[in-house]
Amino acid sequence: MTITVIHGPQASGKTFHAERFRKHFGCRDVVDGWRPGSDLSDHSEPVVLRNGDLLLTNANPDAVMKRFGDRGVRLIPIEQARRMIGVGPVPKRRQRR
Repeated sequence: MTITVIHGPQASGKTFHAERFRKHFGCRDVVDGWRPGSDLSDHSEPVVLRNGDLLLTNANPDAVMKRFGDRGVRLIPIEQARRMIGVGPVPKRRQRR
């Protein structure tokens, strides 16, 4: 089973570019918003990941690997994923005063 996981901070373009990521990585479906400690049920019903799914998360890589182990997970940082689809780096966030 291979699940592609793109991880990065909130507001880094994961959801905005989800469809482009899905096509680029040849994934079937997109699952957005998993957080460590959840069973993927942040949605109305629990989500079952299938071979070929794309998971978008702001969890750190260690939390992802702890949850999924090495069961065919392809872990990609958002910066790398953005480069792979031809978009620029994650924009710098403005600091609030």
